[in-house]
Amino acid sequence: MRVVVFGGTETTQILLNRLYTKPDVSIVFVLSVTKEFSISYSSQPKKNCLYRDLDHWCALRAIDQLAVSDGFKDPNIIDRILRVNPDLVLVAGWYHMIPPQLYKKVPCIGFHASLLPEFAGGAPLVWALLEGASETGVSTFLIGEGIDSGPVITSHKFKIRDTDDIKSLLKKSQTAMLECLEKLLVVMKSECLESLQHYKRYPPTQIYAQRSPADGLINWRQTAAVVDRFVRAQTEPYPGAYFHTSDMTILVWKGRVTSNRTNQVPGTLRANGKDAKSFDVACLDVWYQVVKFTPMKGSSVFQ
Repeated sequence: MRVVVFGGTETTQILLNRLYTKPDVSIVFVLSVTKEFSISYSSQPKKNCLYRDLDHWCALRAIDQLAVSDGFKDPNIIDRILRVNPDLVLVAGWYHMIPPQLYKKVPCIGFHASLLPEFAGGAPLVWALLEGASETGVSTFLIGEGIDSGPVITSHKFKIRDTDDIKSLLKKSQTAMLECLEKLLVVMKSECLESLQHYKRYPPTQIYAQRSPADGLINWRQTAAVVDRFVRAQTEPYPGAYFHTSDMTILVWKGRVTSNRTNQVPGTLRANGKDAKSFDVACLDVWYQVVKFTPMKGSSVFQ
């Protein structure tokens, strides 16, 4: 089977590594994403926080590869893909809509980090954490019109623990992606590609928005448990949750919900020890202890 892969993240590289071990799969082209790229929903270039440079990986294996910063704006890209005569396109860690000029000629299968139709759209793992979901997963689906709305072919679920953050969910999703891939390859052996259209569709009832660093502003007028989910959803490798004081911006990477109730105005800060390695912030119900943070001005939050 001649396969083209789209993507430019760690997840893409993990997918490529597994595909490369399959004797009946030939990776004939990789279309990757640059570290910064332009996209229709933003007037400014976006940073690929999960970026992986696939040039070297492809060069070592003599696989044709192209890195793009603006998706399919160059119409020659589609022609280049079609010239390698692929049987299938796999999409993982890709940020652009697939044009009909491609998916109407070659079956394109996307890997989405949710159990579709749940959390269709942008940043599905972040949204799963923000909304307090107890489980999520990865789905493969046939790409067509609409957003994440094609027939679902395979899926694999996993639990979301109270201790999970976006980094641990990314790892879980990568494991689930490989499970989905193995199931998908079994399907590919037993069915013709045209039969994928007959798999059940689960039209999304909600399309979740993409997120930007500006969306990480913490609202302390919530319970500490909600604030903690917010912090865990946007910690490294993402830009982080943050709040402002009178003279600096503070990035919050990790915290914990205390049992100490407060009647202070939400957002009130108090020192927690002389070394300022942690501090507390008043939430709607209890104090939230910030244990890992980056002040963007000065050396201490309480200087």
